[in-house]
Amino acid sequence: MFLEVLENRDIHQFGGPAVAAVPIIGGITFMAHTNGYDLKGYFVRSEQKQYGMGKQIEGHIATGDRVAIWDDTISTGGSLLEAADAVAALPTEIDIALCILDRNQGGSDKLRERDIPLFNILTSNSEGRVEVDSTALREWFE
Repeated sequence: MFLEVLENRDIHQFGGPAVAAVPIIGGITFMAHTNGYDLKGYFVRSEQKQYGMGKQIEGHIATGDRVAIWDDTISTGGSLLEAADAVAALPTEIDIALCILDRNQGGSDKLRERDIPLFNILTSNSEGRVEVDSTALREWFE
């Protein structure tokens, strides 16, 4: 599903905050390349390295690239928004955010305030019950 959303939006770069996003970045970019889709990956450290190349972002994001940002879950949105801020400073814009689970604890609201659409598969309510977000999925695939 994630790869289909990325292809439909013509995304060039797929990444997110280290360390949670790194395995899915590798998997999604590998699947993309096996399907002939030239999707690049990147990840964002919580802070700039103080040694080596001194980078906060690993990967090459060019001006004008259509960028997607990923995290496994979105709660308050803290780590995802920090990573988005680092990417936006390049300068480029985040075209879409993706996650497996939106916990509905304010993070998705913060993305909406920034006009960043969110694609998620699952959602949870205030009691912690997790369900497939069929409403969101219909919006993306109908």
